[in-house]
Amino acid sequence: MAVYSLHTDEQLLQSLRDGGEEAYTELYERYWKRMFAMAFLRLEQREQAEDVVQEVFTSLWQKREELQISSLEAWLATAVKYRVISLINRRLRREISTEELPDTPVTDVTIDYHFLERQLAQEINQLPEKCRLVFTYSRELGYSNKEIAGELQISEKAVEKHITHARKKLAVNLRSLLHSLFSLW
Repeated sequence: MAVYSLHTDEQLLQSLRDGGEEAYTELYERYWKRMFAMAFLRLEQREQAEDVVQEVFTSLWQKREELQISSLEAWLATAVKYRVISLINRRLRREISTEELPDTPVTDVTIDYHFLERQLAQEINQLPEKCRLVFTYSRELGYSNKEIAGELQISEKAVEKHITHARKKLAVNLRSLLHSLFSLW
């Protein structure tokens, strides 16, 4: 039995492609904590972070024969980021059921607020992928432009461009909706 802890990621990936369960276990032990920390930092829920990381490693195993990975850590980090973003987007799209509403009387203002919230989430989901990611990191997760640039491996100028584009597009798309709502009052 080989001592996999002494192998490089590249060697482990080759063994993984050949069906090496021990190599997979070594990669899992090598990177699980870092990937969990990354997911937990953004989701702030242990169970969801664990699920995200488990899905990523399951995907790695299932696609092991076809994946062309040059940097395993970068691949894992990117996969975790996209799954976290996807989970956050699902949260934003989730419809609010009557059971989730508070016991306080529901007013027109409350209904309008929830309607606007859902509309905003839909508009955000319509943004181009990179633009949506940048906007989500900036507005939902509170990342600075420098942090976003580092996470997505783009320039700070590109981050600024995506945020400006998202704000303009959201403003145009939501302006008519807001105007019609306010005209009803």
